Amino acid sequence: MPAAQAQMRVVTEGERRSRRQIEPLPGRVRLHAREATARRLDRTAADSRLQELVRQHPELAQPNLRDTMRHWLSVCGLVAVLLFDCVISAPTAQYLAGTYLGIEGVGMFASVIAFALAVVLVELYFSVCRYSAREEGEASFWLWQGAAIVMLLIMCGLVAATQLASAEAPDRDGVFWLRCGALVLLAMILHGAVLFGGRYAHDGKAYVTFTLRRGGLSRQIALDGRVAEQAARRAGDVFGAYMAQLTAFNQAYPDARIDPAMFDRETQQLLEQHFGYPVIETRTPPPRDNAQAPEGGRPAPPNGSDGNGSHPVGVNAGTPPAADAGDGENEYLRSLLNRRMREDEAEVRP
Repeated sequence: MPAAQAQMRVVTEGERRSRRQIEPLPGRVRLHAREATARRLDRTAADSRLQELVRQHPELAQPNLRDTMRHWLSVCGLVAVLLFDCVISAPTAQYLAGTYLGIEGVGMFASVIAFALAVVLVELYFSVCRYSAREEGEASFWLWQGAAIVMLLIMCGLVAATQLASAEAPDRDGVFWLRCGALVLLAMILHGAVLFGGRYAHDGKAYVTFTLRRGGLSRQIALDGRVAEQAARRAGDVFGAYMAQLTAFNQAYPDARIDPAMFDRETQQLLEQHFGYPVIETRTPPPRDNAQAPEGGRPAPPNGSDGNGSHPVGVNAGTPPAADAGDGENEYLRSLLNRRMREDEAEVRP
């Protein structure tokens, strides 16, 4: 027993500390690699949606100057109507908010904006529905036509009532009636342009919606690409630190060597793309008894690779740069995206 105890190796505190520092590093490499791969998949999916959006609306993707000006004039017209309603219908909105909702102070200003915005949105909805019903030849066109006329009369009457309530009877001179008539006429023109300009409202809404969606997808693509590059860089940095610490440990403690960690295929390809050459060795299958020499003088696969993507088992720090590892990146990401889509369809399929 004493001889057996003498043969037992003593583990020092420095060795334990070094092991504790090395052990979590492979997991961090895999974590950053998975994040980079997921972000690249999201970027590929967003790019596909952007291309599909542009394919469905080529006239909005590259409009001419005339159409662009018409779309933005429609948007500016809606903003003008909104500002006009904020000024004209402010007394009405303040009265309704103070009497029925008990709003005071800053909330009064917000109620004026909310009232004007609600009016514009309702008019825009009537206009688009009226235009769609007319284009499709539906009988509901006359219903939306009547609703638009009633809405126009209501808004003109609201402007007239607001002006009449702002002045007493003795103060209603010729200037007052001229101002009241001008504001009613202006309200009729602005609100009528919104209610009966269905085509321009429809095209403007489509252009704004397309622009917002395209901008959102472009920002998502840029963000996913930036985060993917950062995750890949972190994975490469952690892998480099892991290899440095592993080499130093094996040199300091040759009797307690630590074998290199195993990494999956996604992490392997990510590291190859980051460093520019294969850094992970693969297990070479044992030779078969009936194995034959390659025909036609064709060379066998290099050492550390079986030529068919076997499981990685270690690190190949001395391998010279091979062919560009990013050549198959698009095909690889596309295969992962298709696999994810099949999994999602399998989850929702009854």
